[in-house]
Amino acid sequence: MQTANAFVFPTFAAIEAAKSAAAATKPARAPRKSAAKGSTAKGKGATMHETAKPETKPETTNEPRDFAAEFNAVLVARNTEVKSADTETAAKNVIRDRAAFNACFARAEFSEVFERMLKNCAIADRKQNPVDFVAVKTLVKIVSTARAIGQGIKRELDGYTMTIGENLCALGGLRIKDGLVSLSRNVEYTELEPQASLVRRMNSSVGTAGSQSGSTRMCLREMGIAQVVKGKRNDEMSIAADNPRAQAFVKLFA
Repeated sequence: MQTANAFVFPTFAAIEAAKSAAAATKPARAPRKSAAKGSTAKGKGATMHETAKPETKPETTNEPRDFAAEFNAVLVARNTEVKSADTETAAKNVIRDRAAFNACFARAEFSEVFERMLKNCAIADRKQNPVDFVAVKTLVKIVSTARAIGQGIKRELDGYTMTIGENLCALGGLRIKDGLVSLSRNVEYTELEPQASLVRRMNSSVGTAGSQSGSTRMCLREMGIAQVVKGKRNDEMSIAADNPRAQAFVKLFA
């Protein structure tokens, strides 16, 4: 049986804190003295003049931000509070896919939504904040979707997100019913419902279609890719031409 601590990875913040603590324990070095120009240290009565030591600038690091380590730390903390196999999977996968995840969120358009996404993903109990709570299956999809965008490879998406994504990009918008029909041939439109011209369908069960469609919608919402109103009946998920995150996603299907 796995434990929550099996996949804990230190964050760069923790590493920097350790470095600072180590530096603080070093004894202060006495100022060095040097003879002033024109003076001599030889012979009786020779005088020495202390010169000011040149000011040294603190060392700066140009290490890129490790978004993957930050996301992993949030998931580890969340799983300590409420255990879930999906949360564990997401935490492990984000470290495995660290380079691609970081490549995605290092882009300006995605880094600007990272803090909000991180805050929402830290909510372990839906009761704490039902509106911003992110379900565990969505956590896994956030990692795989970021991996796909970071690598620029569509097949890195999970199959459900790939199917919904292909229909979304082709039509510009999908209602909740369209997402269900996309994922299950056991779900059909009624005579009174508008029928979307879907370009791709799967044949999963009705229950699977419901959970997977919902987690994909929330994934695209959290990453700022699609406009989604959580909890709205038969809401239409849409992508905007002026949204650079949406266009990065659309590019996968070009």
